[in-house]
Amino acid sequence: MALIGKIREKSTLLLIVIGVSMLLFIAPYEQIVTLFGGGKQDTSIGMFFDEPIYSDQWNFEEQVRRLKFQYAQNNQQLPDDYARNAIFNQMINDTLLNTELRKIGITTTPDELSAIQQGTDGVAIAEYMKNLPYFQDQNKKFSEDSLKKKLPFFIGQEGGFWNQVEAELSRSNVISKYVSMVSKGIYVTDYEAERDYIASNETANLQYVFKDFATVPDSVIDITEEDYVAFYEAHKDEKKYEREETRGFDFVSIIIIPSPSDSAFVKSQVENLKASFAEIDSDNDSLFVVNNSDVKVFNAQFRAANEFPLAVDTLVQKANVGDVIGPFQMGNSYQLVKVLESRIEPEAKVRHILCGFGNDQSDENKQKAKVRADSVLRVLRMKGNFDELLVVSDDPGKTQNSGEYGPFDKDASLVDPFKEFGLSNPVGTTGVVETNFGYHVMEVLERTEANKIIAPAIEKTIVPLDRTIGMYKDSAYRFIQAAKEAPDFDAYCKEKGFIFGVTAEEDIVISAANMKSPELENNSNILKWAFNADMGEVSDYFYLRNSHKIVVAKLTQDIPEGFPSLETAKVVMYDDIANEKKAEYLKSQVEGITDLNGVLLNWKADRVQTSSELRFNNKNLSDASKNDQTENALIVGTAFTLAPGVLSAPIAGKDGMYVMMVSSFTPVSEKKEDYNADRIVLQESMRARADAGIMKGLRDMADVKDYRKKRELIED
Repeated sequence: MALIGKIREKSTLLLIVIGVSMLLFIAPYEQIVTLFGGGKQDTSIGMFFDEPIYSDQWNFEEQVRRLKFQYAQNNQQLPDDYARNAIFNQMINDTLLNTELRKIGITTTPDELSAIQQGTDGVAIAEYMKNLPYFQDQNKKFSEDSLKKKLPFFIGQEGGFWNQVEAELSRSNVISKYVSMVSKGIYVTDYEAERDYIASNETANLQYVFKDFATVPDSVIDITEEDYVAFYEAHKDEKKYEREETRGFDFVSIIIIPSPSDSAFVKSQVENLKASFAEIDSDNDSLFVVNNSDVKVFNAQFRAANEFPLAVDTLVQKANVGDVIGPFQMGNSYQLVKVLESRIEPEAKVRHILCGFGNDQSDENKQKAKVRADSVLRVLRMKGNFDELLVVSDDPGKTQNSGEYGPFDKDASLVDPFKEFGLSNPVGTTGVVETNFGYHVMEVLERTEANKIIAPAIEKTIVPLDRTIGMYKDSAYRFIQAAKEAPDFDAYCKEKGFIFGVTAEEDIVISAANMKSPELENNSNILKWAFNADMGEVSDYFYLRNSHKIVVAKLTQDIPEGFPSLETAKVVMYDDIANEKKAEYLKSQVEGITDLNGVLLNWKADRVQTSSELRFNNKNLSDASKNDQTENALIVGTAFTLAPGVLSAPIAGKDGMYVMMVSSFTPVSEKKEDYNADRIVLQESMRARADAGIMKGLRDMADVKDYRKKRELIED
């Protein structure tokens, strides 16, 4: 059962409503296949082995409803998206597994079924049985006594519920056998174990120069039409260039500005709260603020002068506890502030010179820092030359603040000994204080008192009201009609003062599988329009409620699913074509160079990098290759083919170029006579990876496509 648990974890297989998996497990293979492409032709929700998946034949909506109902029975609320994804993945995964199981004829015998129900014949009781509420105690823990008492009653029933339970147990057992067969088919020889041992222990020390393609300007390369065609013909069928169906559009964003009457209305709303805010008792202040403010925050922090909005800072400082100040306008909102508490807090301002510990917290190093701090203090007391001594401080902020901190109070975010010295000593006091940073040579500069006040605010945002929104919509409608009739839509928009993509740095591009656009509040109406409009079509207006904007869009991209056309490839393949050209350029820059410093200078790279004790099995040059395992393998593999002291040819990676030189190899000092223990470890590791990869491999083979989100938005 542990193996099936791994598969379920990796491929989102869930033990959900029994009937979901029952359909697939007991249905004949031919009936399963007809679910993908045969029968009633409603709109497909995906593809599987190039056959459409039809929602009604799976009773998809009913299965989702059952799953959510099951969670509700356990007082759990299952989000709709999660339920739909679970059912869809269960449907795909079970069909894939059943296809494989049919080929090899694996079954669960009656004796096996009995053993996994009762825990006999050395077989553990199935986890599925333990999770059934009928065999749990009052604490919802599995009870073996309950199982022994109640199981005969269930087994004695004919048909119905228990048949479904046994079918699920049988199914899980069959899948466990299948996974075990796959993993047991992996065997590691002694020779392979020896090779792995050497690859894990032989090391190389090397230096290399890396030049990121992104740092090479496009101006040094020239991509011709012939380059596009040649690259396209060579790579057009590669999986990496296969695209989901996507749409792209430009948009104009018209920001709705609240009118003076809108502002006056919000101010009156805040004014109407003032009396109630003043009268509310201290126990309910926080609830009143949160319930009546657009910003659902109750600020109970003590704040000093200048920490309140400038418009009311003086009024707050002079107010009595219980006073309500406002309404006053702050930016795009009106606010009320109520003084809840006031107290006088001592404050201090200090300056210091840090004799730090660095990364060495040893007693010896701390003693050295203490001696240095005592010496600095003696000089400071004799000469009073703090500014001259500041140069020896280890505080990285000394150049910005001249070593000064404050004014601060007891609640400041400073280490306690540092604060205590400033708050407990008179002005002019000097001394040495130890903290976890080191020894601080300190001087107290100021001792003051500050009035600290708690004064939370009710804030109401000034937003456009319906009348203002309506006026903008009327203007937008007239703008759209004129823009649609203009010879050049883009030019017309710019002429009228609108710039495409006001709220985005680039075009909005969305895929059929991930129809989201945070820049446009994921507005479903805009997204639905994009997948139903024709190229070049101008939309009607869309109102974005949260940001109070009106958006008008123009469809600029219509990329179908599948492998790209030549014109589309000029966009999706551009970076790879450019990188090939940049690789050729970088190679030409180091022709005849025989040392890494020459490469560094000619490439204008950052530095010569070092990798010590590099192992063939631990392919890690992440600082250069951005954790790309394929690229790591290329670079490390090449390193182990080089002779020490010989400069490699330039090597093109995914993100840049490398030139390297191995300084030394350290071979395995002594080979083993017996690699059996290593063989077992390697074999178990490979089998574990196989367990986890079974479902991914099957899904990749089936080329599963999910059209559910797309079908929600695309009109038939």
